[in-house]
Amino acid sequence: MNWHLKLPTPESHPGFPLWSLGYTSEQVYDLFFPQGFRFLCNPARSAVCGRFGLLEDRCWRFEFALSEDEDGEKMSSPEMIEKIVMPYFRHPGKRYG
Repeated sequence: MNWHLKLPTPESHPGFPLWSLGYTSEQVYDLFFPQGFRFLCNPARSAVCGRFGLLEDRCWRFEFALSEDEDGEKMSSPEMIEKIVMPYFRHPGKRYG
């Protein structure tokens, strides 16, 4: 899937802890959507993700493998996307002190 992203802001993500630590919108974006491609070597489901296109366009791609018994239509539903992709957006708080 390809996403066109907007910068996060204190208004779009109120209460997000990194704002109180002085992080800017660009810094938060860079932490959650780092430059380059990442190969996610999850033995249960391999995946790849990364930025593409012009930096100012903020385009991001995420691809994940399907098993033989999975239906591509069902796996691309919003519920399954949330189940598969969202865990990669969770960072441990200790990472930021």
